[in-house]
Amino acid sequence: MKKILLAGSALAALAFVSPASAAEGVKLNVGGNMDVYAVHVSQKDGAGEPGVNKRSYDLKRDANINFAGETKLDNGLTVGAKIEMKGMNTGDTTAKSYATGTGDVAVQKSFLYMSGDWGKTILGSENGASYLMQVAAPSVDANFDGMDPNFVLFDVGGNNANNSYAMAYGSNSDKITYMTPVYNGFQAGVSYSPTITTRGDGANNAFFGMSTKNNEDRVNKVLEAAVKYNGDFSGVSLEAGAGYSRASIEQDLNAAVDSSSPAMYNVGANVGFSGWKVGAAYTHNNNKQAGANNTDKSYVFGVSYEMGAYNLGASYFHNTQEDGAATKDKLKRIVAGATYTYGPGLTFKGSVHHYNYSDGGNAVANENKGWAIVLGTGVNF
Repeated sequence: MKKILLAGSALAALAFVSPASAAEGVKLNVGGNMDVYAVHVSQKDGAGEPGVNKRSYDLKRDANINFAGETKLDNGLTVGAKIEMKGMNTGDTTAKSYATGTGDVAVQKSFLYMSGDWGKTILGSENGASYLMQVAAPSVDANFDGMDPNFVLFDVGGNNANNSYAMAYGSNSDKITYMTPVYNGFQAGVSYSPTITTRGDGANNAFFGMSTKNNEDRVNKVLEAAVKYNGDFSGVSLEAGAGYSRASIEQDLNAAVDSSSPAMYNVGANVGFSGWKVGAAYTHNNNKQAGANNTDKSYVFGVSYEMGAYNLGASYFHNTQEDGAATKDKLKRIVAGATYTYGPGLTFKGSVHHYNYSDGGNAVANENKGWAIVLGTGVNF
């Protein structure tokens, strides 16, 4: 399957590269976004509880800069590249999805692509097909209740419940992806990642040598597949999709346990009519590593209503994370709020949040619940 994917994608691209020139060379475009929020959180802050000695108010920000350019050859082949960079606090290398960088700006993604009537091929550091084609439920603000939120407002102690339901295997690792053209509303895609981007070998294998084949807790050989449908029936829109991802955990050669193959799948659907959008999604991750009991399950329901410059919404999210043979950590999250667009790419956002983290072992330090109020503004450029 891997050889077919690699060979097929390469042939599809090469078949359309003839001695045809582009009308003009690739021109670089700069874009991005920045969101800033004022946050007030009321959480459990008694002795031994996660919120003890934590502020009840704060400022949160998320900033992204994108460099992109493409050109279309006379034979119809489109060739382009994109680099995404994210602003971060100095020295913060633990924020999600950062591939490289230790300063105020980190490269999150960098890839090139080719597309035509035959579909699209993506090469480089980018999310895989199961993520790119995943159908998410309607959200109030994707930074907090989207498929892959940027912020977690509550302190969780040792609670392992997940705040995201995104297809995460391979993340932004280097990979090859092929996505078909859209046929009667249907589209499919496949991806293959030889290894993860964040390597623990003590060397930068992107430029020096090759990645270690066997290394404990290393996610390798990620294969993804997804299908998606978009249609419109007399004013009623339907979006539905499903995806599957499978990886290998290659244990250290000297380890006493065997390798394992974690797998993850998702389904999702949205229905839109008269300004309303209603949807739901489910994600199941067996998280299998050396036979451990840590299956992760998430389901989410969302609804939104667009009324001119206003968009109102609400969502409910539930996650269960096995924390051993007999215990489970859980998160229940409710978000309701609105977005007001006051100019092109300019928004005001406000929302109310309720979080409830429960611990399978009933440990006070791992359980938290409370309310949050968020007011913010966003700029797309």
